[in-house]
Amino acid sequence: MKLFKTLLFSALAACTLTSCLGSDDESENTYTAYGFYTITGSLTAGYTLYSDMGGKVIPTAASVADITNKEGFGSHTRAMLYFRYKANQVSADQKTITGAELYDGRYFDELYPMSKDYADRTLVTSEDSTFQVREFMDVWAYRGYLNTVFNGAYSSVNDINIKPTINLVYDPASITENAITFDVYYNRHSAKNANANGPVYFYTSHYLNRIDELVPGSDDVTITIKSTDGITKEIKVSRQDFYPGHYE
Repeated sequence: MKLFKTLLFSALAACTLTSCLGSDDESENTYTAYGFYTITGSLTAGYTLYSDMGGKVIPTAASVADITNKEGFGSHTRAMLYFRYKANQVSADQKTITGAELYDGRYFDELYPMSKDYADRTLVTSEDSTFQVREFMDVWAYRGYLNTVFNGAYSSVNDINIKPTINLVYDPASITENAITFDVYYNRHSAKNANANGPVYFYTSHYLNRIDELVPGSDDVTITIKSTDGITKEIKVSRQDFYPGHYE
């Protein structure tokens, strides 16, 4: 599955477009692009990829099969994807690329935020299970997902790289009017004594569904995210963005 299986060492990516394999005829140029996408559809019916930057990409079935070992995206709904396309594949309103050729990518972890009580009971907040976050790279909300990118460490066990889980934990007692705080617990796998390697980047999409019901008020919600070593980021999220988008 190419980078879907092997990419642990990905650089942070933002949506970008670059021209390559150029010719004198602009219509024949091949462009490359990558960005963050929500995946809809199926291997049999075809996929549509909705960009966090707006717009959508419709990849060829052959390229999806190529990068997923003919399995399709399965239950995954979030990924960073790389693809190629030509100018004549872009719609007149610049919002859709049809027939794009996917050539690489990596999935986001997809998790639910959890209450502190649940996290305490399941040892998520246990100090000996937590790596140190080296750098909090980014956070953004999009159509029902709160997305984070962290730079940190991972473990190796029997020469197999095993990444930690990025958990977001909230204390209901600390929720205030139009505001909620999540503490980041950057947890190891079960082999807690394994050596820490890195640094590398980790991408996680946290489901926001119904979380806004815990937050009193009707205005946009200020979300504060704090890592265990004091790194903090704050964003303001529309209550509409706490729920998935309505896709065709």
